[in-house]
Amino acid sequence: MTAFRVARKDGPQSRPSPGRRGNKGRGSSVPPVMGPAAAPSPLRRMAAAGSLAAVAAGIAWAGVQETMFVSLRVGLFGVAGMVALASAGLLRRSVVSQVLSRAVAWVVLLPMGLGAVESLGRGHAPPLESLFFGGASAAALLLARPALHTEAARAEFNPVGYRRWFLAGAVASAIAGIVTALAGAEALVFGPTLGAAGTLALAASLLASAVGVARMRSWGVLLGVLTSMVTLGAAALAGDVYLSLGLALAALPGLLLAAPILASRVRPVDPAASPSPAVRLARTPALEEPEPPFRARIDAGACDIPAGHVAEPLEAKVPRSAAR
Repeated sequence: MTAFRVARKDGPQSRPSPGRRGNKGRGSSVPPVMGPAAAPSPLRRMAAAGSLAAVAAGIAWAGVQETMFVSLRVGLFGVAGMVALASAGLLRRSVVSQVLSRAVAWVVLLPMGLGAVESLGRGHAPPLESLFFGGASAAALLLARPALHTEAARAEFNPVGYRRWFLAGAVASAIAGIVTALAGAEALVFGPTLGAAGTLALAASLLASAVGVARMRSWGVLLGVLTSMVTLGAAALAGDVYLSLGLALAALPGLLLAAPILASRVRPVDPAASPSPAVRLARTPALEEPEPPFRARIDAGACDIPAGHVAEPLEAKVPRSAAR
């Protein structure tokens, strides 16, 4: 878990003196990262939240229009409420809220995008509903993008290395958890209770992993990796092709979280060489170059010497720092 340690803030003792390299020996092994982004303006935050709120309103309107199936109507209202909560989460600066809200936006965008691509592949224009929901969710993601890279967000979520990998893994785990929870709710209504319980347990594990990673907890990464291993084993034993494919897709977030851990073992992260100003180590005094002494000649004639005493020139080794 070397890459998932909290980076230590730099202080006055960790700043190298001008013209010296400090304890930076070899080149940096940390992947290049972008510096802190400017905090989004309140207008931009409201625009992102408004885009996702428009999606929630559209889903709620679809639920109002549904008159044939009560269960579908209730499900649409539930999804609309979830999207509305996600739109409110985009207004918050918390990393956990941002991760979960982005996951909800991706849950809306991915099927709409795939549906539009399928329609274009068949030579048809995408439905207006797909364009509306997909465009609004994509706008929300683009407008809220800088919120995870501000100075406040970096202070809250500040691993030693591979920050983008861990954020991507947390968002992917939340996406898989939300989709699995929706499938579990459907199975709870129409399918066997045992299958619904297993699906909901998998969803809870994925969502807990996402929250743990976003809160800088090592157990979040371990839970994600363990869930991925169990899910891959279940996918190998499942007899249904579609079930195996769904379980394999649910295992991807855990593999994404394990990737930076394995990479840090192969190529250890050097916090002192990180380009981020918050990731530095204090210089070791033993590694600093010693300052060579110099000889200073002291004129005894400038001192008060008793009569009859013969003044002799004195030589002493004085460090350069003391002479300054």
